[in-house]
Amino acid sequence: MLRRGVLRDRDSYGGEDAARGMFETQFVPGWRAYQAQHDPAAAATVVIDHADASHPVIRPGSAGEGNVGRQR
Repeated sequence: MLRRGVLRDRDSYGGEDAARGMFETQFVPGWRAYQAQHDPAAAATVVIDHADASHPVIRPGSAGEGNVGRQR
């Protein structure tokens, strides 16, 4: 996430160092807090693992069928 985000957003933030700073101090901690508080994979019917953006992996989520749109 950090590598892709820095490359994508470096021009918007004024360079790679500034973009990396935003990701390290804002975006990554926010994403981690969201994951910990809401566990979106547990509520999902489908999870897309895009750790390797050129080869995403689609797998079933923990919620299974019948829980589409369920709020946690």
